[in-house]
Amino acid sequence: MVLDFDRAHPEGPWVFVHRVEADGRRVIRWPEGKELPPGDLAQALDLPSKPWS
Repeated sequence: MVLDFDRAHPEGPWVFVHRVEADGRRVIRWPEGKELPPGDLAQALDLPSKPWS
């Protein structure tokens, strides 16, 4: 699952939706055509590379 922002969604603007290939490792679905923030900010949007123990 990935967190998505959709103003038109009946359950509220922030909803969990099924992950698609375009989501990659991100935890938040980034708007298509929008540039990701630079550096550490972009890394904060990704799942951790190793599972937590």
